Formats: sequence, C-alpha cells, structure tokens
Amino acid sequence: MIALPLWVNSKGKRYVNEEVALALMNMGTVYCQLRDGISWTVFDEDFLENLETRGSALAMGEFLQINKPVLNARPEIDENFAQGDPTVAKACTIDVPGGTNGFAHTSGRIAGRKAIEIIQE
Repeated sequence: MIALPLWVNSKGKRYVNEEVALALMNMGTVYCQLRDGISWTVFDEDFLENLETRGSALAMGEFLQINKPVLNARPEIDENFAQGDPTVAKACTIDVPGGTNGFAHTSGRIAGRKAIEIIQE
C-alpha cells in the first residue's frame, strides 16, 4: 500500500490527518480552517510512480479516477517547475524548499527517497 501524501499549511506545518481525504465531504471543512486557504501536498517519487502506473485508490473529480493511471501529473509538475511557477518545488530532502517557499525551517530529512515534490493545491 502506498502512503497518502503529506499536507502542510503555508508555514510548513502538518494541519490534518491526511486520511480525511477518504471522506471527501470533510475536505471543505478542513480547507476552511486554513487562515490563508493555502495547502501544500508533499509526496515522494514512489507516490508519483504509483499514480502513473496504478492510479489512485480514491476518486477526486476529473483529475483522480479510481485505479486509472494519471499520466499527466509528472509532465505538468516538470513544466510548471521549469517555468518558475512558485507553487511547485522539488527537493531531495524536505528542508531544501523550506527557505525558498517561506516555510518554517525544517531540519528533518527523508532518507532513501529519490525526490520530494511539493505542489500547491
């Protein structure tokens, strides 16, 4: 089983148990509690590869359909990153984007990961 991505607020702090996505009717309430309405999704290479090959166990509108591979996620991330989109960042450790995206400094590192992708949702 692939873990759910990590959701953090604009200060880089986890603000919710990500399993709330299993009951989508609760998502609106969760987002309304964010002061600035900004949520970042943090995931690793394994998560992205799973989306591309197996798809998602959850459906979220047109973007995520159950067990349907998401083939456009990586190209969109790469294109937006290459264009300097401030809502997309990449790092090999979680503390690299901390200084570049206004997150509070995080000293923890994620060992053994190929990459961390952070996209604003």
